[in-house]
Parts: sequence; C-alpha cells; structure tokens
Amino acid sequence: MLRSTALVFGIAFNRVVVLVLVLIALPQIDTRFGGDAQALTLAISPAAGFLSWIVPLLAVEWWLAYRRPRGSAPARPRTDAVS
Repeated sequence: MLRSTALVFGIAFNRVVVLVLVLIALPQIDTRFGGDAQALTLAISPAAGFLSWIVPLLAVEWWLAYRRPRGSAPARPRTDAVS
C-alpha cells in the first residue's frame, strides 16, 4: 500500500523535480544548450520522469527497512552467562 502511494505521489513530485532540475541547469543554457530552451527541456524531461517516481519509492523502502515498529522495546543484547 505504501509503495503504491509513493508511486502515485510521484506524479505530483514530478513538478518539484522539474523545478529543481531547471534551476540547476539554467545557468548552463547558453554554454551547454546553445541558448535553446527546447534543448534544455528535452534534456531534463527523462531525468525528471525517472527521479519523480524513484525518489519517493526509495524513501518508502528506506522507511520500511529502518523503522522501529510501534510499541516494541529496543532490542537488548543477550547476557547469558556461560558456565
């Protein structure tokens, strides 16, 4: 359920990723893209499409792997005495 929600949230997260990538690539528009905004858009679109679903999915996977379940005490090391 959480993974599906993360993938659906990726649609909205795409807007944020596009904005961040444009802000990163905008200073290079004259040198790298020859002043062509369409070339900038074509370069950013595949990366934004990929990152918009992989970043939320990785965040959910990390949260599922490293969260501590509610109501459980922290694990204590065993102190069995060996005689």
